[in-house]
Amino acid sequence: MDPLETPIKDGILYQQHVKFGKKCWRKVWALLYAGGPSGVARL
Repeated sequence: MDPLETPIKDGILYQQHVKFGKKCWRKVWALLYAGGPSGVARL
């Protein structure tokens, strides 16, 4: 990742995970970076 790269969006993302056999939602802070020539964007 290039240090000069700036995120397109940033904010709270709710990620689903399994805790003790039960599905829960985890709140995480995420940054979305633009896709490059290959067309792949990154979180």
